[in-house]
Amino acid sequence: MKKFILLITLFSISVGLAKSPQAEIDSHAQLAAQFAFYSKNASEETRLNILDDLDLLTEIQLDQKTDLELIKNALLTLLAIDSIDTPRSAALTLSNSYGHHKELYLKAAAKIQNNKNKDLLKTLVQIMDRFYDHGNG
Repeated sequence: MKKFILLITLFSISVGLAKSPQAEIDSHAQLAAQFAFYSKNASEETRLNILDDLDLLTEIQLDQKTDLELIKNALLTLLAIDSIDTPRSAALTLSNSYGHHKELYLKAAAKIQNNKNKDLLKTLVQIMDRFYDHGNG
């Protein structure tokens, strides 16, 4: 019985450590670095990895103060893969996260917007907004 209690205690501690604030910050930083890489190296070969990582982004709780760089890199990735992501499934993937953190996404979009990407960025933000509000219908 003591071994069982010890096992449960160790498991609880390891789960607690896995969800520690530092581990979460590190995972956000790692994801931001991945998106920074993708934004410069997007290709048909990396498209599925990008979509998987965007899906990961939708599962994490974002922080207004610390995750601006993460969202900027994610949006830059959307811009980079637009020519190979014709159904724009990447923007659709982020729509739920966008809806929950709209202010953060709009702030990130404003930071990366320039004359070259202005129209495409506006279109991608509109897609996320509409899909969050109305879904497929």
